[in-house]
Amino acid sequence: MTAGPTPTWHGLFLMRVGLGLFLANKGAWLFGGKLQGVVSRPEALFHSPLVETLHLPFPPPVLGLWGPFVELLGWMIALGIGWRVAAVLASVAIVYIGSCLSGFGYFNHGSIIIPQMLWVLVVSPGADACSVDRLARGLWRRRHDSIDSARLVGDWLGPATPSWGLRLAGGLLVLIYAGGGISKLRYAPVDWLSGSTLRAYLTGMEQQYWLGPSSYVSSLVMDPPIWAFSYVSLPTALGHWIAAYPTLCALIAVATVIVALFPWMELFRALRGSPGGGRT
Repeated sequence: MTAGPTPTWHGLFLMRVGLGLFLANKGAWLFGGKLQGVVSRPEALFHSPLVETLHLPFPPPVLGLWGPFVELLGWMIALGIGWRVAAVLASVAIVYIGSCLSGFGYFNHGSIIIPQMLWVLVVSPGADACSVDRLARGLWRRRHDSIDSARLVGDWLGPATPSWGLRLAGGLLVLIYAGGGISKLRYAPVDWLSGSTLRAYLTGMEQQYWLGPSSYVSSLVMDPPIWAFSYVSLPTALGHWIAAYPTLCALIAVATVIVALFPWMELFRALRGSPGGGRT
């Protein structure tokens, strides 16, 4: 007889705490400060399929509150205070703000993983372990059902849970990194594998810039309008040293693509079965 996966306790809640603290610490700048930097650009150049399809306003209303709002939601997620509702709101807000930021040609594929992981946490068992929500429920049960302290602590730590939530998070990471590796090989294989793109990141991209048209009038008559949005990478002494060796840059670039593509094999292996399963 084949038994199902054995439930185990795992630290999926650590991802909840980590993502929450990241939003609490960086959310105001990533999703508020950067938004302030794009709203002054010519609206005629703005193009975001999601914003336009859903008829969402650009710039977003109450502009100065988006950063503090995401920061507050981050604290709620990290501490576990109404965190599932906060995670849904944060994911929607980040997608909206990210769509506004990408409306001028730059898509930050690093931060877009955050709302996807938040949805994984929302549906995954065990993500609410060590949360204020769980503690409040335990205290309420202790008052009404007279449970002892050991049971209260055990309930707060969370029960044994199946590992599919952790696998869902891992599979999503694999798909995102593999997508980045495939994109590098599809659109700029020579530039990437030769290390020239990496050298540009390490030395030439000293500041964020936006090259707009010479006047607002020209943006309305030119097809396509002239505009660009640069990747941001502050140069360091180590970066300049690495960039001075083209062969080293090429090796690092090739290794980057390999690492991005390699997890596909782990995903296929994981989908064949779950650890903790067994036969009886």
